[in-house]
Amino acid sequence: MAQLIPLTIPYGGTTLTVEIPEENYQATAIPSQPLAAVADEAAAVRQALHSPIGTPRLSQMVRPGHKIAILVSDYTRPTPSGVILEPILSELAESGVKTADIIILVACGLHEPSSEANLKLMLGEAVLGKYQVVNHNADSLEDLVFVGTTSRGIPVKINRLAAEADIRISVGSIDPHRFAGWSGGAKNILPGIAARETVNSHHILLRDPATGMGITDGNPFREQLEEAARLAKLDFIINVILARGREIAHVVAGDAVKAHRAGVAYAQQRMEVQVSRQADIIIASPGGAPRDREFWQTEGKGLGPVSTMVKDGGIVIIAAQCLGGIGNDEFAQYLSTMNITEMEAALVNGPFSMALAKAYEFAKLAQRVQVWLVTEGLDAAAFTKIAVKVFPSLEEAVKLALEQKPAAAVLAVPNAAGVILKLR
Repeated sequence: MAQLIPLTIPYGGTTLTVEIPEENYQATAIPSQPLAAVADEAAAVRQALHSPIGTPRLSQMVRPGHKIAILVSDYTRPTPSGVILEPILSELAESGVKTADIIILVACGLHEPSSEANLKLMLGEAVLGKYQVVNHNADSLEDLVFVGTTSRGIPVKINRLAAEADIRISVGSIDPHRFAGWSGGAKNILPGIAARETVNSHHILLRDPATGMGITDGNPFREQLEEAARLAKLDFIINVILARGREIAHVVAGDAVKAHRAGVAYAQQRMEVQVSRQADIIIASPGGAPRDREFWQTEGKGLGPVSTMVKDGGIVIIAAQCLGGIGNDEFAQYLSTMNITEMEAALVNGPFSMALAKAYEFAKLAQRVQVWLVTEGLDAAAFTKIAVKVFPSLEEAVKLALEQKPAAAVLAVPNAAGVILKLR
């Protein structure tokens, strides 16, 4: 009897398990030295605050009467903002900053606002009950302020609450990003608290061949968002790198570029995974909740990172709960009403749209390979113009894939958002 290899794939807040024959198993793409959680998360944040990179300590930057804007990731990111905020807020209080002078601004970018329930999960009831918390709205013109133009002509408009603060602090996490190289650093400014016009003007750069997963230096997508952060006068960041179980593994604090690069160097050594060859079948997940809450995130954090690792004509099976559906109305409209030719024409002839660009990237992938989605949040009607199969169970999808390709080499990528895959 053939030996079976069990695979465990994150899905929402749980996992799915499937077995594949040993002769089909190529590898599971996880780092050889996985990130380990620190023993005391709050202590790790305090230590980073006490030893910032490229800036003075927060306590030396603020004074009584200062208005402070703290930018935090939204519900689509796994950043443990509540844990990180406690030492920051303590240091601000010890420096004489009043609670009433602190505002916590949720860097929603172009996403939907975080609900009350999500804010409780993100920040904790104590923070939510004590401090003013505001969701950024990229379309609220009266709440946006122009702060300058980048060297590539991007008009930078940001949330008024941040623009008019004395000190701006950003809380985020560092993980691979297919256009910016890595998340974190200046990204809570752009797209986090930027105007839709600014985001769209900047995200045109995703077409530039110099962008890419894990690339920072010489990457115009990252360079321009960092220019925007300088125009916005981002004073201080606290970024974390997370272990597989979403615990904090490492913390950096200080300058938005210098501290970020130190965090990237730490992460890159531990997140790169060498893959021997392209696979016939990939079984992947964005890493479970919150990355797979909606298809908007699943496309970027699940499919994007694995797309180059599958052969032409191969199969990508992506497990994503998607209880939030597609996650963006414009994105949903493109996926259900346009084929790839129509999308390409719209990109060439019309104004840039991030939703359209994402739909086009997905359509290109679905034209080159078979995309099979294991989900309970969507059905095939969401993809009427794109060849996507939707399955209720991972076992059913894997069984059919191996029937179609009995000699297939199968690569498992359980946390696509947390690795950088490199062909040897």
